[in-house]
Amino acid sequence: MSTRKPKSQTFGIRLTIEERAELERRSGELAVGAYIKNVLFADGDKYRHRRARAPVQDKTSLAQILALLGQSNVGARLDVMVAAAENGTLIMDDETVAAIQNACAEVHAIRLLLMKALGFQVSEDEIVSDLSDCFNHSAQIED
Repeated sequence: MSTRKPKSQTFGIRLTIEERAELERRSGELAVGAYIKNVLFADGDKYRHRRARAPVQDKTSLAQILALLGQSNVGARLDVMVAAAENGTLIMDDETVAAIQNACAEVHAIRLLLMKALGFQVSEDEIVSDLSDCFNHSAQIED
């Protein structure tokens, strides 16, 4: 048996839903536990180096991703095409090929935006080009 003392101990506390929500609001991007330590202890600065709850680097890119997902309906369109392919009823006419190409372009644009939002190096020109292509192609299909 080891007689070493633990380096740290946990401390549980009961909070109402409102109290917990207020703590989360006050802590911002900092983990709630780190926020509490910062407020209670003078040496709280040593806890600031820990990662935030969410690794989000660029909220603007995430908003663009959500907008693209919301307007594109890419999931539903791909699901219909997969079901038709599984049933053997998928007809590969010009419209179907265009829909598949558009879905691929949208998924690629979403991938680039997610990579940018998570802090990876992505060329702005490539993102702008992909988004423009997606929006232009979607507008042509609807006309």
